[in-house]
Amino acid sequence: MTRANGILLVVAIAVLLVPISVARAADAEFEAVARHFESTYNVRRNEPKASWFANVAMRLVQPKGVKTLRIATFENLNGPVTDPRLGEVVRNSLDKTWKAVVRETSRVDRDQTFVYVRQAGDSLEVLIVSVDIEEATVIKARVDPKAAGSWLEYLDS
Repeated sequence: MTRANGILLVVAIAVLLVPISVARAADAEFEAVARHFESTYNVRRNEPKASWFANVAMRLVQPKGVKTLRIATFENLNGPVTDPRLGEVVRNSLDKTWKAVVRETSRVDRDQTFVYVRQAGDSLEVLIVSVDIEEATVIKARVDPKAAGSWLEYLDS
């Protein structure tokens, strides 16, 4: 590899990785909820191995209107079956622009689900937190609102 090609490769990698690191730094909501699970249940998050590559690909291709996607799963939760503070933790990690769409706790299984949305420029951001007795999932996505509308129309038919 020539020196010029090496420099070009380093610049290309930097161009691809800088938006990802900036996006992660600006993703305080996702991180706050994920850290809550890590500290409360003494577990580590499982994020898909190539999630950084998937986000770069989504920025370029935007499949079905998805612009960014972050997923963290937590398995084998070691702690209370239900966390009465979870709703408060999720709410406190969000600013006033987020609106609650779903806040549900199952009376039988004690499963908890929270869905929040907000307008972010020309996009719609969605934060989903779902917990059952053994595992939890945190998802944050930025989608095209027109695509989201077409998904709802498809589900309604």
